[in-house]
Amino acid sequence: MKILSLCVLLSLPALAAGGSQVPGCPAVAEIKPEWVEHTDPAAMAGRWEAHLRSAQAKAGPILVPVHRVQNFFGVSRRGDLLGQGGREPGCFVTGTVAYYVMGEEGNPEIDFGTIAAQGREGSLLSRLIELRWFDPADGRRHRWYNMGLARQRGFLVDELGRPTPEYRPIETYTSSPNELY
Repeated sequence: MKILSLCVLLSLPALAAGGSQVPGCPAVAEIKPEWVEHTDPAAMAGRWEAHLRSAQAKAGPILVPVHRVQNFFGVSRRGDLLGQGGREPGCFVTGTVAYYVMGEEGNPEIDFGTIAAQGREGSLLSRLIELRWFDPADGRRHRWYNMGLARQRGFLVDELGRPTPEYRPIETYTSSPNELY
């Protein structure tokens, strides 16, 4: 009985502090609600490579309206989101999520599904519009947005050519604090 009590006492400080029970995963209470936004390519230095090195958890196209025109974006989610940490809610914020421009509905420029399935996601760097990740050092989710590609694609202006504050077509923030997608 004394040994069992000692084991329980040793595990209580981690739980009382709100820490995750899964190494490498934050507790939901440790994830700050504010996102950090980046547009400087230097901000994602090393993040792109880390994204490609991680195991792919999910990949597929999503349809998003951009100034009344439906566009397909390829989304690739990487990291061990469904493995050991899948039962810990804070684990869902780990890994990375990348979005790629595919083309307008009915006029696809690339077949994202095939490219991702063949392991050629690295060839899509020029189409990378957004990369998201969680940084355990500051407890925040980060979002890098490719302003050059957005400008080239006409996302920075509305259908009349006027600058628009809604130039980021992909949902800016997720509804859940433990989600990147």
